[in-house]
Amino acid sequence: LTRGRTLDRLATALGASGRADEGLPIMHQAFDAVGLAGDERELGILHIHRATLYAELCRFGEALAAASAALRVAKARGDPYIESVAHWATSLVHERRGDLAAALSAREEELSLLDRVGNPWNVALPHSARARQTAARG
Repeated sequence: LTRGRTLDRLATALGASGRADEGLPIMHQAFDAVGLAGDERELGILHIHRATLYAELCRFGEALAAASAALRVAKARGDPYIESVAHWATSLVHERRGDLAAALSAREEELSLLDRVGNPWNVALPHSARARQTAARG
């Protein structure tokens, strides 16, 4: 599990630094490592991070499929926080592909789930993103 998490963090850092093309093969290695450990929650997180890598590469279909996989894992586990983060990733993908209506819809789902989780610190960024997306729509 530690190897998978380490590979995930490396792949995510590469993506955040504009090197998603280098991060994606490392993310596939992270899936292999975590899959062996059988940790479903960690697999959900990997799907979210892979969605962001695909979004960086403008591979939107694959990004949405990865975000959907994360949603399935989170719902099956009954984990509203990871589910909210999967909606965050979905919103990010829709925003990058220019579908602001879909981005806002996913953002609303994220905020609804965060409301249930009850951590006020988790809602500032989604509200800020929603305001930005709403302004972009006019």
